[in-house]
Amino acid sequence: MIERSAEQQAQSSKWLLLAQLFVILPLLSILPVWTVAVWAVMAFWYWKIIAAGWRFPHPLIKAALALLSMVGLYLQYRNLFAVEPMVAMLVLAVVLKLLELKTARDHWLILLLCYFILACGFLFDQGIATVLLAMAQITVILAAQQTLYRGRSDAVPMFKLSSLMLMQALPTMLFLFLVFPRIGPLWSMPLPSQQGRTGMSDSLEFGDIAKLSQSGELAFRASFEGADMPPTAELYWRGLVLESFDGRRWFRDKWSAWRSTAEPPTMSGAGVRYTVTLESDIHEWLYTLAPARVERSDVRYGGAYQWVTKKPVLGRMLYRAASQPGALRMEGERAQLDRNLRL
Repeated sequence: MIERSAEQQAQSSKWLLLAQLFVILPLLSILPVWTVAVWAVMAFWYWKIIAAGWRFPHPLIKAALALLSMVGLYLQYRNLFAVEPMVAMLVLAVVLKLLELKTARDHWLILLLCYFILACGFLFDQGIATVLLAMAQITVILAAQQTLYRGRSDAVPMFKLSSLMLMQALPTMLFLFLVFPRIGPLWSMPLPSQQGRTGMSDSLEFGDIAKLSQSGELAFRASFEGADMPPTAELYWRGLVLESFDGRRWFRDKWSAWRSTAEPPTMSGAGVRYTVTLESDIHEWLYTLAPARVERSDVRYGGAYQWVTKKPVLGRMLYRAASQPGALRMEGERAQLDRNLRL
């Protein structure tokens, strides 16, 4: 094993923490916000161990921290057997591993797990921006690896070598992408971006509706209170509004629903009340007869007469709503109008 001075160990620790932070931050769209706070506390604790001579925590303290993390994830997601909580669990495990980082082998293990966390980001987005970000993340991780063997941790030569290694790997990557056969997965998990087979997906390309129409699976059930059901002409179930277009694909701006300041529509006069049961899946939006109001605490109004969940709900979902299908709809925020009128 290579012997390192205290200064070299401090430098490699700085780069390790930077690599951790660089792979965690892009996942904040699916991770709990308090994950960054946990990382900050663990990073500060570990740095005090390195720089100020603090002792590593007792095993009981580490076990308590792991248990509290699991409880926090359960309270956040209410289900630990979905993609988002699994990724969050991996991130917290890598963060808590800082309190056991004593040898170069532990250092290597955390860096290798950073690669794995980086790859998890492609479960949720495979766009060009995500690929470019991943390349930048790989460059930082490669620089962090070099600090284990360099006498001096100068950023410029390390980034030059990291970029060179990344460029040398590109031909192999392109060869495997073009030549290696596409093998289907041995198992499948319900992903938020998975094309809808029991409903509508959060993006739409030409031909998707044809593929969807081939599925005979049930999307949801609706039962109305009272004897009268609205006429067929008024049974337009509004779910997701796809307002953004990149020239090829229609998709929703996930943040627009959260930034929306629109108030839920007011209900006046006679309406219909009903109960909707969504089939088992990962649910991020609801189906209603617009305009509607939904009686459920874990959903919010996202503007454009759409109701969204505050966080993804896994499994079968039931909610009650009240609607006035024939009412005049005149809602429109300035930002929403600008987005929809843009050519």
